[in-house]
Amino acid sequence: MKLVKWTILIGLMVLPLVFWPKAEIKYEIPRVIWFEWWVKLLAVLVLLNLTKLGKEKKDFKLVWLVWLWLIAAVITAISGVDFGKSIWGNFYRRDGLLTLFHLAGLFL
Repeated sequence: MKLVKWTILIGLMVLPLVFWPKAEIKYEIPRVIWFEWWVKLLAVLVLLNLTKLGKEKKDFKLVWLVWLWLIAAVITAISGVDFGKSIWGNFYRRDGLLTLFHLAGLFL
């Protein structure tokens, strides 16, 4: 679990410093890409350390609310005008469902 904690700390420290000078948008999209890869790395590390987690009873009320929120977002995207844009988001911010899923993954 120390590796997970260090990955969280390093990711949070590096996130404000991420930029890509040759990109069309130098700061926003590279930071979103970094954030998505960071969350994926955290998910893998947590899954590898899942057996080391405590056996105490967990309260999953907030987790179920996040899942319901994600399901509502997907239903809204399906019933919307442009499903592709709902997945990827705005070109300048990349703030679509994929980023939303990564934010929920960071919470979980």
